[in-house]
Amino acid sequence: VWSDDRDSSYSIRLYDLASRQEKIVSTGQEEKIEAQIDAHRIAWMDKRSGDFDIYLYDIKSGSESAVSTGPGDQSFPAISGDIVAWADNRTGEPDIAFMDLSSKKTTTLNRSGIQTDPRVYGRSIVYLNNRTDIILYDISSENERILAPGSIKMEPDIGERGAVWSDYRKGTRDPDIQMFDLKVLADIPVGNGPYNQTNPSISENSIVWTDNRNGNYNV
Repeated sequence: VWSDDRDSSYSIRLYDLASRQEKIVSTGQEEKIEAQIDAHRIAWMDKRSGDFDIYLYDIKSGSESAVSTGPGDQSFPAISGDIVAWADNRTGEPDIAFMDLSSKKTTTLNRSGIQTDPRVYGRSIVYLNNRTDIILYDISSENERILAPGSIKMEPDIGERGAVWSDYRKGTRDPDIQMFDLKVLADIPVGNGPYNQTNPSISENSIVWTDNRNGNYNV
């Protein structure tokens, strides 16, 4: 899935690898961005009401629905299974919120400061707190733990094995990839050196990132 403005309007588009068919999921004159997909559900940011809201499309049923349309921007959606999470700015300071699609219940994690960039795996949410802390929240137990405090961090992601992020502990010009490994319960380096490593993503036992050690950005 992706955001597309080829027809002078914004749309969310889906490409089916089996049928090799492209489909417009949602279209309109206002911005539709940050599309995320998991199994048969697609979530995205939608500005049709004047500020950004979170919308959902079910591929199986062909139906579109609003997940969150509160005041202020609801942004940066993430989806895994029945959980959709986003950064919710209805109070003027973003908090992490999530909906359990099986119960339609929405929960907001009201914390001081700025909470952004949620990512979801199963019943776990990882997010960025005040730009310096990586936080892991367990939906089932409602427990929360700080995985990595301190220096500037960006772009968290989470998988079965643990959480990854871009880490600036060596300075703003030298980001590295760090991981909190849930098997060994430790913060460990993944990619480091005198060059830029950013935009990590994790799935099962593999981690990918962008890296400019050769002068160009490669994966």
